[in-house]
Amino acid sequence: MRLGRVNQMQFFRFIAFFLLFEYHASIWVPNYANNSVSGLFALFFFILLSGVMSSYSLYSKEDIAPTASNIFYYVKKKVFRFYPLYLVTNLIAVIYTVPTYMVSLHNYKEVLVKAFEFIATIFMFQTWIFRPYVYNAASWYVASIVWLSILNIPFSHISRKIMVKDKAIRKFVGIAVLGVIYSLLASAFSMAVLHLSEADGITAHPLIIGGIYITGMAIGNIVIILKERLQAANVNTKLFTAIEITLVALSLVVIEYKGSGNMFIYVLPIFLDCALLIVFMLGFGKISKLFSKKFFVMLGNITFEAYLLHQVIIFLFATSNNWASGSTLGNIYALTFCFTTSLVAAAIIYNTKNMSRSRYQEQMKIKNDIAPIRKNVFETAI
Repeated sequence: MRLGRVNQMQFFRFIAFFLLFEYHASIWVPNYANNSVSGLFALFFFILLSGVMSSYSLYSKEDIAPTASNIFYYVKKKVFRFYPLYLVTNLIAVIYTVPTYMVSLHNYKEVLVKAFEFIATIFMFQTWIFRPYVYNAASWYVASIVWLSILNIPFSHISRKIMVKDKAIRKFVGIAVLGVIYSLLASAFSMAVLHLSEADGITAHPLIIGGIYITGMAIGNIVIILKERLQAANVNTKLFTAIEITLVALSLVVIEYKGSGNMFIYVLPIFLDCALLIVFMLGFGKISKLFSKKFFVMLGNITFEAYLLHQVIIFLFATSNNWASGSTLGNIYALTFCFTTSLVAAAIIYNTKNMSRSRYQEQMKIKNDIAPIRKNVFETAI
């Protein structure tokens, strides 16, 4: 089955990035009411969306055998796609992560620790050693998603077999629920038994967030099945629009929640994200059509670059301008500058990559068009 594009999801990526930016930037604002719920909402959304899109994109291709060589080639392509900006932002982050005094005071122990952390980060191992937030604190997500992408081909292969059986949706719902339960239990075990906390990166470790990622892959397959069934039926656009508006409204309520924390309020974003993904991936409502407009898609297109850049820009600005200020106007200026700079830099990088890719594809097309001509000329000459 040839699946249609889901451009409406791009704007949700941008909103999730904005929530994470606000959460990370709030550290530098004195007396700012830090909203961890909005941060978790955005974090879970990104992890789930990555899982959803892996299932969605692989289903559009032929079934790939889950051999070691196929998985290695698949992961390698992902690394080549993400790594250049990942590497550059972590190199820049050395400026504010390794202070000069460590070297000038011959504090070699700290320098060696920083060197070890840098090597782990460069090779995308930082989350495995519970040091995800050193150097570019946002880059752990790329590292964890690369490791979790090892699951993509095997899960896609198994999913195709589940789809041809009875009650496929129920089975995928069961997998999705088990994925959430696994991640919650793994997180609880890390805190209760291993005495780890969020500062150690328990919501960044692949073995902990892996359950949420599998939930995303299961949701991707649920969406595929529903699309196959609903495309043949008369879809009630008004009903789907009402559902979309309701989910957006509920999301705003959860995002703005600043009350006391409890297990329910931290788990709720996961299930709300799941509902958002299913409904908006289907794209039958008018809100989905609105978010498919060129402007909203454009914002989503530069989200990956903006996400990797924003922490570096925030830290460079904060450390060089003494951001920690009680001035409301000063904080507004700082937030606006860092957010705008992240988007502008992201847009430049994204468009540069696109132009380079287009130029390469054009050169390859010319090369392929000329090859038969050269061959004919050569044979004629002989």
